[in-house]
Amino acid sequence: MVISVLENMAYEFSGFEDKFWPMAREIWDGVLPRSLQQRVTLRLIEKTKENMEGWYSPLPRLALAIIGPYAAKGETPERTAFKICRDLFYGELKAFPAFYAKDPERAKTFLPNNVRYDAAASELVHRYSFGEEDRTDLNALEIAAEALAAEAMPSPDALEKHESA
Repeated sequence: MVISVLENMAYEFSGFEDKFWPMAREIWDGVLPRSLQQRVTLRLIEKTKENMEGWYSPLPRLALAIIGPYAAKGETPERTAFKICRDLFYGELKAFPAFYAKDPERAKTFLPNNVRYDAAASELVHRYSFGEEDRTDLNALEIAAEALAAEAMPSPDALEKHESA
């Protein structure tokens, strides 16, 4: 149900200026530190993979607005549910430059209004509500897959087997 609410909210979602921004943040912040985090993260990754294949799901658009740039300034080194989700999400977004090269107009529809893509630099440019910008270079992004695999994110198959038992 949480995923359905987020997906429905994400259609036409414009980022921090959207009327649903406070509700989106409240749901996101309430889910990630809780037991639903793995399910929501897995669904987000599934929908992001679909986006990079050209299928449209609004969920990654909302997630990109909420998660923001890859490494925020002043970030602590400790691993959190948010950082694991962000790493998995950006691991999939590394395919965005290739998707953009194939169909730039369609790729732009996958971005919230506060994010634009700089194709020359392969960077996602996030604009904050206070006007400053932060960039994520998708080609230079290094996310250690081994670290993510060790952080107990079950596969979708494992979740389905658990649910059917």
